[in-house]
Amino acid sequence: ENPSIGSPVYFEVAKAAVTNLATASKDISNLTQAFFFILTR
Repeated sequence: ENPSIGSPVYFEVAKAAVTNLATASKDISNLTQAFFFILTR
């Protein structure tokens, strides 16, 4: 019910998930390209 507490926690979880995904897939360059592709659409 307090976004100031929930948001940082969610951000850390999301960041950890992205980091783990990149490490497991060994495909960081493709993830980066996809990320920028989404940003620039």
